[in-house]
Amino acid sequence: MKKKILIGLLVSLSFTSNAQQNQPNSVGIYQKLQKFAFLGKVMYVAAHPDDENTNVISHFANKVHATTAYLSLTRGDGGQNLIGPQLREALGVIRTHELLAARSIDGGGQWFTRANDFGYSKNPKETFTFWEKEQLLHDVVWAFRKFKPDVIINRFDHRTPGTTHGHHTTSAMISVEAFDAVGDASKFPEQLQHTSIHQPNAVYLNKSSWFFKNKSDFEASVTKDISVDVGTYYPNIGKSNTEIAALSRSQHKSQGFGMLSSRGKRKEYFELIKGKKATNFFEGIDTTWNRTDGGAVVAEMVSALLADFNFNNPSANVTDLLKIHKKISQLKDSHWKTEKLPLLETIITDCLGIYLKAYTNTGKITPADSLQISIEAVNRSNYPVTLNSVHFNNKQLNGVQKLENNSAFIKKTTVLSPHKNYTTPYYLKEEYSSGMYTVNNKLNIGLPETPTPFMVDFKLDVDGYLISRQQPIVFKYRDRVAGEVYEPLFVIPEINVKPTKELILFPKQNEKQVTVSLLAATKDQKGTLRIDVPDEWIVQPEKIDFNITKGNETSFSFKVIPPLDAAIATAKVTATVNDKQYSSYAEHINYDHIPKQQIIHKAEIRLVNFSIETGNKKIAYIQGAGDSVDANLSELGLQITPIDASNFYATNISNFDVIILGIRALNKFPHLLNNKTKFEKFVKAGGTVIVQYTTKSYRAAPSSINNFFPFQFTLSRKRVTDETAKVTFLAPKHQVLNNPNKISNTDFNDWVQERGLYFPDQWGKEFTPILGMNDVDEPLTKGSLLIGDYGNGHFVYTGISFFRELPKGVTGAYKLLVNIINL
Repeated sequence: MKKKILIGLLVSLSFTSNAQQNQPNSVGIYQKLQKFAFLGKVMYVAAHPDDENTNVISHFANKVHATTAYLSLTRGDGGQNLIGPQLREALGVIRTHELLAARSIDGGGQWFTRANDFGYSKNPKETFTFWEKEQLLHDVVWAFRKFKPDVIINRFDHRTPGTTHGHHTTSAMISVEAFDAVGDASKFPEQLQHTSIHQPNAVYLNKSSWFFKNKSDFEASVTKDISVDVGTYYPNIGKSNTEIAALSRSQHKSQGFGMLSSRGKRKEYFELIKGKKATNFFEGIDTTWNRTDGGAVVAEMVSALLADFNFNNPSANVTDLLKIHKKISQLKDSHWKTEKLPLLETIITDCLGIYLKAYTNTGKITPADSLQISIEAVNRSNYPVTLNSVHFNNKQLNGVQKLENNSAFIKKTTVLSPHKNYTTPYYLKEEYSSGMYTVNNKLNIGLPETPTPFMVDFKLDVDGYLISRQQPIVFKYRDRVAGEVYEPLFVIPEINVKPTKELILFPKQNEKQVTVSLLAATKDQKGTLRIDVPDEWIVQPEKIDFNITKGNETSFSFKVIPPLDAAIATAKVTATVNDKQYSSYAEHINYDHIPKQQIIHKAEIRLVNFSIETGNKKIAYIQGAGDSVDANLSELGLQITPIDASNFYATNISNFDVIILGIRALNKFPHLLNNKTKFEKFVKAGGTVIVQYTTKSYRAAPSSINNFFPFQFTLSRKRVTDETAKVTFLAPKHQVLNNPNKISNTDFNDWVQERGLYFPDQWGKEFTPILGMNDVDEPLTKGSLLIGDYGNGHFVYTGISFFRELPKGVTGAYKLLVNIINL
């Protein structure tokens, strides 16, 4: 009688590369079997992408074979971007997938909370003015209950608030509190409809020498801690653990964390914070299948297979694997049974060399479209396998098909889209605050990305066992350079309604042209387009009739007349076709190290009407990292010429009045430091050089940055994170506060995220400090804006966050920067 055992094979829905992914080899399959044999879990906890210790994650995943995951409270939305222009939500999407790329290398899993990275915070007290503590605790308890770690490892110390980023300390504080709450059924009882209480064995602090003033203090601190050598060499893959960890950490490209690999012994230290004291992490825990009720036989079978695994012919292991599966299926329902069966089933199909794919020849469809897909199934073994059925959205796509050895079965079929919602990250779908994202579907909390609706279910008969394996439908195409490429499949708006600019300034309070592009995704579209503004604004014409053809993007222009008085408004753009309205557009993010991503944005324009005198300086701009300040200044009508940093030494700069270095330009292009004499000559002749915020780290040595100016200058990490912090005028009569625009305290209203960062703490008498500011309970900082006279010109350093303020239309920031330009 045929054994009707349903086996659910799970696959990662995250693409770790756009290129063709290789099937596991014998060593890879054996490593999965080792992980299947080990019943133990570790969760690493910190605040941001790139906070995690990849040496530790890789050690537990690849040496210990524990199921290992990283819980990052945020997606890093508040950081900077060294590889492109995306900031905030788009940067969070990039950093989310950089984490997934990292985990695909070091072997860990990835979790999140709903916390929105609102930017640097100096202490947990400030952090909790943005983050809802109860919601955050809910999410961490949810992660612990769902993942069920035996061991929790914090990257940061919960006992030292104010010594590091407030998010860092908060991550540890919440982790320690969740350690006590996770086993309490009275805490978040609604979670128990979908999971169960759990009590981890212990929570540890992964100490780092960074947290100590000197090496001797660090060494004295760790004498009683658990120490682990994470430098293990893995001969089966030809890499050491630290080499794997360096590759993993190097996926954080947007933050500039490319790492040199290292080899040899490396110690990591772990202090017990709460829980059972032990000499090693899993002391007292049976991490074999004996851990489960009735699992002793399974433990023996797995141990025997590990000892006698057939590397030359992996399919020869399948008979024993199916016997193991039968035994596990007969065990009482338990967390480990549910957890490990999918991995076992993956191992079975890997041993058979089963290749299953569902792909299409388009990367974008609308909710109303049909979709042509191809399904491909190959059995690359002599083991008898039958493809019983293939289902998509409850539709059966084929009949029974015997899969002969290495004979590809390919079938094309047409299906309807199952999804009426546009593809966008689930946590960006609803309105959210600067501190917390809104997630209506509570089961999505913690997930890295939105589960795809484009899943095809393959049912295989393997020696009488019915195996169900799911695969996402992907966009497959040939690239002349990369070859075979796979990308995710996106649901896009039927009409893409995209304003050419998200921000339009009216600096002279006169009318401007506003352009909107329309793209008909899959068929011709005919309708009307309009821009809705508050009553005091005027749009001409009131509406425009359009008739656009499939696949073509067409632009339409309106005249917008601002009110007589200063005003800020949001204009909403809407295309109407047969009474159906479209008012959104898709942004696509495409980098080689992560899969292509899509975010749906509202078709809105921020209109800012204000009075400003701009002057007529000729400005050269050297773009920095994630920098749009030059584009924002161009909105004022200023003459700005981009300069190629790589060719600066040969560039004639004598025709310019001002040279502006974009944010972190000296970090991104350290060779500019070698042109110090050229900058000095330019300033001495009457020019102005403006250096925007620069960090102490990343490629350019701090001493080199400090020596860039002809005067004493020492950069620090001082910053003012409260965007509402009081600003004091230290030199109220200085021209920069008076000409061509009068700067008042009201010009520092409505700033976003922060005042500024990386202020110097020492400077020569030649510099004049202009502004004083400070966070609560901190002394006044005076280095946010320094102006130094040199010859007939000026050197300026400013850590003020113009790069955040200008894109948001903060008028005071525009006025201040224009005054600096007009020195």
